[in-house]
Amino acid sequence: MITAGRGAGGHWSSHVHRGVYGTAMPHPLKLVRAMLGKTQSTFAEELAHRHQWKMGLGQMGISRSKVAGWESGRWPPDKPTQMTIADWLGIAWADAERLGWPHMLHLFLSDTETLTAPWTPQGAIEALRSAAQQADTQPRSSYLTVTGPAVEDLAGKWQKALSNPLPPSVREGKPIPLSVVDAARSGVGELEGMFWDISPAHLRPLASGFLRTLITFLSEYSYDRQAGGELFLLAARNAILCGALLIGMGESTRAERYFLIAARAAAAAGETMASAMPMAYVAYCHLIADSPGDVIPIIAAIRATAQGLLPPPFVAGLHLLEARARARLGDATAAVKSLEHADNALAADPASTAPLAFPLGKTADIWVSSGTGITWLHLGQPEKAMKFLTRLIDEFTPARIFPFAAYERLYIADAQIAVGDVAAAASHAARVLDLYSSPPAIARRYEEKFTAYRDVPAVRDLLRFLAEHTTR
Repeated sequence: MITAGRGAGGHWSSHVHRGVYGTAMPHPLKLVRAMLGKTQSTFAEELAHRHQWKMGLGQMGISRSKVAGWESGRWPPDKPTQMTIADWLGIAWADAERLGWPHMLHLFLSDTETLTAPWTPQGAIEALRSAAQQADTQPRSSYLTVTGPAVEDLAGKWQKALSNPLPPSVREGKPIPLSVVDAARSGVGELEGMFWDISPAHLRPLASGFLRTLITFLSEYSYDRQAGGELFLLAARNAILCGALLIGMGESTRAERYFLIAARAAAAAGETMASAMPMAYVAYCHLIADSPGDVIPIIAAIRATAQGLLPPPFVAGLHLLEARARARLGDATAAVKSLEHADNALAADPASTAPLAFPLGKTADIWVSSGTGITWLHLGQPEKAMKFLTRLIDEFTPARIFPFAAYERLYIADAQIAVGDVAAAASHAARVLDLYSSPPAIARRYEEKFTAYRDVPAVRDLLRFLAEHTTR
């Protein structure tokens, strides 16, 4: 059995599915160096100087290759070196020690409010403002905000916030008219209604712009507790939409920021179920960003916090998420058990119209088939996986699962390739990308997947299509 966690050297292992900071995402230290304008060699030189002369910690043997080792995740710097880096970046050592390596570096990468703002209504406003700007404007948002120890810290704070909810404070200032709150409610509803019909790339600017308006209402106007609670809830719904659209564009790490602030906003409104939804999305982001070990504590926190409130399809969705995560971690027994729990949850209330753990599709059965097939694929049984994934090929109905289909259908191509049908995989990929307007981030994933099979005519046609129709 393969497990994820701290290796013998005290660092987070990265050998399973590229791990937390494998090739799927740049290591935050690499992003820090880029912001400082340092090469690995110049970073090593300045770090050694600070270690000896500013921190008084003595000489250190450091080289470009050692920095490269840190950035690859092969080993972490020792504690004195971490202290020197924290001091260099202006990170309080107490915060650095709490988050651990390399997660402490996120505090330098403009995630401070998201990670450290108190779980209060005012803290939610600060996190909303900061994370929305970060997700929209920063190219370095190609890394997950919370990973490793920070995930358990997040889960604990989230649970505590919902167990002792603080009602939104009455704010002073220019009062916001009830008609504006009504208009905001209608606006969010209209944006959500476009989710199934408008390209994510076209809808996202509208959704993120409306979220900024809601944040302005929350931070610059006065309102009573009832109006404040509704504004926070609307901000949560709007942030979920923004994150879902980014997943549809293949940008799960940017999406994670929106789901984190959505969970905060819904918690500020005292809405447990509404806050559980974006937390499930956070778990999904970690799953598809090759960090399956982070999924388990998030799901455990959701179950512990919202026990008895979750409708059967939502419970089933959590089990499907866990099944996929367990499979990615190599735990076949636990993965199969989670699949059984998902089936049992849906069987308990087959007529329910409640959503899965996240609105991936308009019908639960499609996503049960998808999640089950993907789980078996991760467990190394592509033939068994195809028995479930074939339904997604046969029922190619985009209105039922748009806009996540382009990403999720990557696994169909994986399964078809695994069973030796490369031509069918390429044909299916071309159909998916044509239908979903070839989101650049997802198109690149397809391109990487098929480049090794360019001798197959259908693959050459697919790569030619990508070259002609994908915006880089």
